[in-house]
Amino acid sequence: MVLVAPRPTRRQPWGVIVLLALAIACAGLSIWASQRKAAIQGPSTLGLLPDGAAWLLVDDALWGLDAAGHRLHRVPVGQTGLASAPAVLTYRRSTQELYAITRDGTRVAVLHPRTAQPIRTLALAWPPDLLGSLGGAVWLAVHDDGRMAVATGKGHTVVLFAPDGGFLQRTSPGRYRYTNELWWEGDALWTTDTNGHALVRLDGQTLAEQQRVALNDEDALRYTALAKAHPHAGVARTAPRATVARLDGRMDTGRVVHVWDDGREDSLDLGAGARPLELGWSNDTLFIVDGRDWRVRRFDSLNQPLPDFGDAQVRQDLADLHIARGRWDRTHHVSLWAAIGAALTGALWFAWFERRRLVSPEAALEVARFLGTPVLPRNAWLRRAAVVFAPLGALMLWMLLIRLVLSPAVMGLSTGRMTVMAALATSVTVAALLAWWGTWWLRRQARQEAAEAVLNVVPVRWLMRSDDWRRVAVPGEHVRETWLLRHLWRPRWLILTNQRLLVFTARARARRLVLEVPRREVVRVSLRERGTLRWWERLVCQAQLTGVMRIALRDGTVLEGGLSSWTLARRVQAQLILLKKPDHAPAASQPPQEAAG
Repeated sequence: MVLVAPRPTRRQPWGVIVLLALAIACAGLSIWASQRKAAIQGPSTLGLLPDGAAWLLVDDALWGLDAAGHRLHRVPVGQTGLASAPAVLTYRRSTQELYAITRDGTRVAVLHPRTAQPIRTLALAWPPDLLGSLGGAVWLAVHDDGRMAVATGKGHTVVLFAPDGGFLQRTSPGRYRYTNELWWEGDALWTTDTNGHALVRLDGQTLAEQQRVALNDEDALRYTALAKAHPHAGVARTAPRATVARLDGRMDTGRVVHVWDDGREDSLDLGAGARPLELGWSNDTLFIVDGRDWRVRRFDSLNQPLPDFGDAQVRQDLADLHIARGRWDRTHHVSLWAAIGAALTGALWFAWFERRRLVSPEAALEVARFLGTPVLPRNAWLRRAAVVFAPLGALMLWMLLIRLVLSPAVMGLSTGRMTVMAALATSVTVAALLAWWGTWWLRRQARQEAAEAVLNVVPVRWLMRSDDWRRVAVPGEHVRETWLLRHLWRPRWLILTNQRLLVFTARARARRLVLEVPRREVVRVSLRERGTLRWWERLVCQAQLTGVMRIALRDGTVLEGGLSSWTLARRVQAQLILLKKPDHAPAASQPPQEAAG
């Protein structure tokens, strides 16, 4: 055996290396900027007190504002006894306490209304089948007697709990197609049927349905999430029933309307692109947290706009946070596109650099003159590849169909839960069947002689289109076979000539000769089917589709790896075992074959 010393390194495309480093740096900057952007959430949850004071969640802290909008407190969420940011803040008048619930919905924290310091924590006794529906939209309404009603958005259920958190009652299945915010009116509980486009009144003890107010379902902004009782509801006969935010299918942008019992609506002028994140009434003033420009907007009971809530410092702080998030968002996108541009430019530059090193088509055909693997014209190779990889193409088309058809339905929330679940189950089942068919088909193709030109294309292209072989060839030497021994961390490219067995490192960018031996040094070539391999052997040798070739040399060296074609493997085995002596090219030259690509 002859160990070959590394040859002088060829000129490197330093421009490509610089562009690759730039792409990596830009990608890192994009990720970092995205994380900084995600840390700035702005205003969201709003809890109003009877005297006009408020608690406003901004990023990871609760801002305590008095009725004039001056910030009196800034309490980090961690100091409130909550594990994460509260999804709902609601006031209980009878005990003058502030109730908070997070999106996991398992506990309710009772806070002091002036300091937001924890008073006690209530564990909710959820029915076991609803625990999996927590973690999304969760809404809380507290009765003056302490009963707590909780709506689970994706659970399609409203659950009633006792003042100590014990389970009392739940709504019957099928009543809601997603349900969001809810509120108490006396001993009745008003709830929202998001995809059913209705407000539903329930009995406060049994949760039986008492009234259903159908809402307009023709507007694009029709999905109900936020809802609060109108302060004059039940007092004036002509007063609206509730103030509701009607959002788009992504529950993002929308409008705020007053709703009457007959379904009539009266919209507030929020302007195009408004993003209502929270709303609430304090006496006759409506507060709306607008996520479009991070303002807490106010309207009177006649829909007339009032000055934004918060003093100059509070408004300036919110504006600064909005600007900072926008700056990080721009940095994220600019860096991302810069990384993509640098990577594409580097790829094109590398392709140009490699093309300059390619041999001529005539020389490529001469190399493949005695090659066992057939070299097909481009069109013939593409037709054969289409047959070999037909299941993969079918799977990709199916995934594209899912993306175009199923995803809009799910994102738009325009279908029922059972329909969505059936569609998801169907898509997963078909994808699994296509994957199984593809695995079986590729294993079958690996045994077909016609598929060898497709499955063995990588080493053949390396042989014909690079100068790796020509740099080590000796006079009178001809290539008989070339193939890959696949391995998880030591893949090898092998070339069998009429005189030697050559072993290269198998890298797409550069291949280096690491071993060359005369053919007579090969003492054994064994093939093992994938069925005889242990699972870790199939993983390490990447032999999930075929099997493993093991080549033993006279000095004890062993070359082992996965195969792509059994036809090629058996031909190589026959040549190495039966024809270990150097052979010679036939005197009459064969007609050159047309190279692929």
